[in-house]
Amino acid sequence: DHPHTLASRANLAGVLADRGRWEEAEAEERAVYQAFSRVLGEDHPETLTSRANLANVLGQRGRWEEAEAEQRATLEVRRRVLGEDHPETLTSRANLAGVLADRGRWEEAEAEHRAVYQAFSRVLGE
Repeated sequence: DHPHTLASRANLAGVLADRGRWEEAEAEERAVYQAFSRVLGEDHPETLTSRANLANVLGQRGRWEEAEAEQRATLEVRRRVLGEDHPETLTSRANLAGVLADRGRWEEAEAEHRAVYQAFSRVLGE
């Protein structure tokens, strides 16, 4: 349950996903997310990154509804914990926009990507 061990396991999940071994990747991402939640808490940045990684694997598997729900949940926690303009919150917004595009919800995706770009530009500069 050490965070470094869990991070290593998350890396393994990433390699499994890169190799197209989606079922194994999803199982690893779920296990890592659950462990981070238990060890560090639901609001910890590592837990939230793990949840976003799970959402990405779900999206890669074509399970868009689940992916969107996980991205939205991650975004809401990051908004509450880090604030609207934190780079990790903005990254969550970009991830959500990507899922919206994958679902064919082009107008929503474009609007969200534009808003994220404007926020990053305001917060971090061009």
